[in-house]
Amino acid sequence: MTFFVRHANGQRYGPVDEADLAGWAREGRLTAHCELENAITHEVIRAYDHAAVRFALPPGTAGVAASTSNPRAGRNAGPAAPGQSDYTLSLVFGVIGLLTCYGGILLGPLAIWFGYRAGLAGRPPVGLFVLGVLATCLGFLSVGFAVWLNSGDVQHLQNFTRP
Repeated sequence: MTFFVRHANGQRYGPVDEADLAGWAREGRLTAHCELENAITHEVIRAYDHAAVRFALPPGTAGVAASTSNPRAGRNAGPAAPGQSDYTLSLVFGVIGLLTCYGGILLGPLAIWFGYRAGLAGRPPVGLFVLGVLATCLGFLSVGFAVWLNSGDVQHLQNFTRP
């Protein structure tokens, strides 16, 4: 059977078969609250009520609203996952900020900002916020440590010799 996917905002995608519906559900592009319209009978059901979709949905994704951008970029592309690019950018900036120490001063706030935007799109931002804050703190601690190493007190300790 083939179905059209209808979102709450009126966007309609398809027709797609059951295998593609399950794939969209696994990728987070289809939520339990979307409506499926049978392409032949025009009967409408919630996506969660269709067995192929229900068992393919990742845990905890029933409340995430699907995006309406790029409805058919390629064969059965489906809508983009909500907040995916912001989530990815936040993760990348946070990790690079942690690894580069000084880079955390600039990249940590960017990770926090993109994590906030991902949270607005329905993605869980808590881990991204923590990563951004850690990168920022590590950046400032690295700068403080470098300043302390170059201070007169530490320079004096380096020249200390025992009598």
